Amino acid sequence: MHKLFSGKIKFFKSNGEAFPDWQKMQFREVAMRSTERADPRRTPLGDQVIDLENIETGSGRILHLGAVEDSVSLKIAFKAGDVLFGKLRPYLRKFARPDFDGCCSSEIWVLRGKKVLNEFLFYLVQSSRFIELATISSGSKMPRADWSIIASAEFEIPHPDEQCKIADALSAMDIKIAAVADQIAHMETFKKGLLQQMLV
Repeated sequence: MHKLFSGKIKFFKSNGEAFPDWQKMQFREVAMRSTERADPRRTPLGDQVIDLENIETGSGRILHLGAVEDSVSLKIAFKAGDVLFGKLRPYLRKFARPDFDGCCSSEIWVLRGKKVLNEFLFYLVQSSRFIELATISSGSKMPRADWSIIASAEFEIPHPDEQCKIADALSAMDIKIAAVADQIAHMETFKKGLLQQMLV
């Protein structure tokens, strides 16, 4: 990830030619933060509620969905493909890219690409630079990422076709990681079952 986003690893066009040089842009130029409010109790989006506790730390996995009956405040609406990033305690690295419309906690930023593909944006928010900037936060007991710091920060942005290649490569890695994680979980369950039988 660090080598990709620092430009140390390069992708090339299918004909072997190099892509154009990466362009330095402020984050507000390449992505927007949606603040559209939604009441999960009064909208179909309420069937798909995501709170911070529903997102696994550091993996981008949505563990489960929140319960509509537990929602007592307005949420932020998101669309399928939007990138979610937990602004509360940003060092926990809670991010996701749901493939459905829904609404999420106001402690989660809903980000949408302007000059970047959402597929690339999803990995950009996982980069060490983004996380470092997000942890320059306000508050000590309940630290929150400061949007003004992120929005004004500059990032090196590749050509859209190279963005696609980077996102595809990282997505393929994520699929393999998830498959191995599932195998580990299966083997752990199998091991517990064996131990229980042995100790009966």
